[in-house]
Amino acid sequence: MPADQLPSLIIIPTPIGNLKDLSLRAQESLQAVDYVLCEDTRRARKLKNRIGFHAPLVSFHEHNEKKRIPKILTLMKEGKRFALTSDAGTPVVSDPGLLLLRKMKEENLLFTMIPGPSAVMTALVLSGLPAQPFSFFGFLPVQELRRKEIVEKLSRIPDHTVVLFESPDRVLGLLRELGEKLGDREAAVCRELTKLHEEVLRGTLSSLMAELSPRKLQGEFTIVIAPGESLDKVTMTDEVIRQRFAQLVEKESYTRKDALKKVAKESGRSRNDLYRLLIK
Repeated sequence: MPADQLPSLIIIPTPIGNLKDLSLRAQESLQAVDYVLCEDTRRARKLKNRIGFHAPLVSFHEHNEKKRIPKILTLMKEGKRFALTSDAGTPVVSDPGLLLLRKMKEENLLFTMIPGPSAVMTALVLSGLPAQPFSFFGFLPVQELRRKEIVEKLSRIPDHTVVLFESPDRVLGLLRELGEKLGDREAAVCRELTKLHEEVLRGTLSSLMAELSPRKLQGEFTIVIAPGESLDKVTMTDEVIRQRFAQLVEKESYTRKDALKKVAKESGRSRNDLYRLLIK
């Protein structure tokens, strides 16, 4: 490619767990650019130390991207080249970057991308569920009303496999919400992908709730839900609720009050109802 057609930005997926998954081309690109845009400079520094590139790390995340973009565009027009990375996986996919790409298109600035690690594609394949068509919804909104709207939308695409991200704090509640609306579909819960303790649990939404309820939930979760329509709507059973409450109080040192509050959120049942079930 002629020098005057070199991209101003190279989008570089970073490992989702195993640093060996960074390609040679990605390493060469990081060593060639003038600046590296990253979500968290502390996490990016680990990568920098491993590879040995010299470009300065520039914090670039959802809270500062609007402020950063004008200066970045100015530097690009002066001939500086940037790499865009995320903390893990593919930038722009549930990560910052889309606004920058839109502004670059407006300014006719070139950008390219290096293929690389993706939690979405890794989980989709490891789930053993149909890989196409599929829909990716990232993290569902935390706000209850918006969350319900998205789950309702999922119910209207029964022919799609669905991939979601969720935090360990909300993953059990998510399985319950999906089961209530989508029925007891086949699903997979993927945790710590590509890391030493990688784990993929496969089963129905109800069986996965039962399997996870007595465990300490840690790591980053990717959920894959099979296509289909089921009349067997599922809720969190009394037994699963008892297991979850016991896990929080006996093994994770929650007070009964705090455990009750958490289980109420995960199960969708009132605290008074749970008090009668668990305490009295």
